[in-house]
Amino acid sequence: MNNNSRLRNSVRNVSVGLIVTVINTLVSFVTRTALIKTLGMEVIGLNGLFTEVISMLSLAEMGVGMAIIYSLYKPISENDEKKISQLMGLYRNAYNAIALATFVLGLILVPFIDKLITDIDYPLPYIRLIFMLFVVKTASTYLFSYKTSLLNADQKQYIVSLTTAIVKVAMTVVLVIELVVLKNYVVFLVLSIAQSLITNIILSRYVDKTYPFIDYKEKLDKEERKHVFSNIKNIFVKRVSTVITNSTDNILISTMVSTITVGFYSNYVIVYNVVRTVNQQLANGFTASIGNLSVTSEADHCIKVLKRLTFLFFAFGMVMTAGLMGAITPFIRIWLGEEYLMSDPVVYTTILVLFIEICCVPLWQFLETSGLFRQDKYIGIIGSTANLIVSIILCLNFGIVGIFIGTICSRVIQLILKTLLIYRKKFSRSTVPYFFVWAKMFVGYAILVLFELFVLRRLHIDGNFAEFFIKGSISVCAAVLISILLFIGTDELKYFWELIGKIKRKVLSR
Repeated sequence: MNNNSRLRNSVRNVSVGLIVTVINTLVSFVTRTALIKTLGMEVIGLNGLFTEVISMLSLAEMGVGMAIIYSLYKPISENDEKKISQLMGLYRNAYNAIALATFVLGLILVPFIDKLITDIDYPLPYIRLIFMLFVVKTASTYLFSYKTSLLNADQKQYIVSLTTAIVKVAMTVVLVIELVVLKNYVVFLVLSIAQSLITNIILSRYVDKTYPFIDYKEKLDKEERKHVFSNIKNIFVKRVSTVITNSTDNILISTMVSTITVGFYSNYVIVYNVVRTVNQQLANGFTASIGNLSVTSEADHCIKVLKRLTFLFFAFGMVMTAGLMGAITPFIRIWLGEEYLMSDPVVYTTILVLFIEICCVPLWQFLETSGLFRQDKYIGIIGSTANLIVSIILCLNFGIVGIFIGTICSRVIQLILKTLLIYRKKFSRSTVPYFFVWAKMFVGYAILVLFELFVLRRLHIDGNFAEFFIKGSISVCAAVLISILLFIGTDELKYFWELIGKIKRKVLSR
């Protein structure tokens, strides 16, 4: 696959992904608002907590999805239908086992789930029923996940995005009606399970029609199976560590602070997840291209692309987090009311977590497509261990802010170690130029925070809507200016303008 094909596929995936993100965002806010207004913060707290617990429970899947995508890059690029068929047969069996394992693990955890909950008055059997519905939804999804992975590997993420969005819009109407009329959270979750099943069945049939040559009974030879499962094992350890880093915050908040606080924080998370979803769409648009690049290009070209993409995600992260700094407080007031606001230290710390997460995406993607799974897993272990230790210690002294500082420490440690790994083992080049790029990025973010604290926060604006638009706009403009000034004259900024020009010309030509 040539550079133009990779770019074309990436742009298509990103463009469709962004449109779908807008739709999903509106739908998510409608659903969350209906939940809060009809069922209250206790349900929101349980929803946020169980979402994190399910992420931990999904450890059975960790490694398989990435191994699928990584293993499929080469046969897809070579149009090797036999190898694709053999791999898909292996992955179907693996995911059927994963679905069963997830369900069994959920059953085992049910008697102990109340140990994670504080200040919630619902009867214990009701809480356990809610949790089991979360388990059923996750387990049923795994019955189809291997087919979605094939679409992702073949750079057809836009098919997944469009299908998911269409079904979600239709089902949201049903969900909101249910909340308004019945006010029953159990029925709400059952309908959510139906939504997930409908989406996956549609995608499953699309894959069957698009790839009719796949015979799930074909088997890989022993050596190839051994290689695939070796990758799965190594990715598993790394992904376990990632889940511990990303999915323990709500559990720690629930057990060390309160479950209701999880509800308040999850209102901010739904806003952050808008940014995360856009970021994920950007990432998905480039993942398969990076995988193809990693197996076809020289180290120097890969490094150039890594630095360019790092700047692209930095610019995106600066704009998004700047907008959040300036606008999220008036937004929460407009959306839910003054009583739902959290303290400024919590807001600024969680936004920093989001910024680092966004900027790390290109490096993480290059590692995931590089085949360095065995070495990378140890970095994950170090990062997740640091996250838990620092989060617990600082939470005892600083409360909820300490939990997020632990997450920040974990991400920075992994950033340093992952950079050293890929530059030494994959590229055989010095890490200094890439660390210099990151140093400029952190300087830019620090300047932005100082601007927010000492300039924007002293600007008094009457009215929440006016404050939302004015402060949000000023913050975004400041972020754009800082990003340009820091990288002016660099290859990264020049490539960014060239990319914008190509997209503009393509849009105008249509």
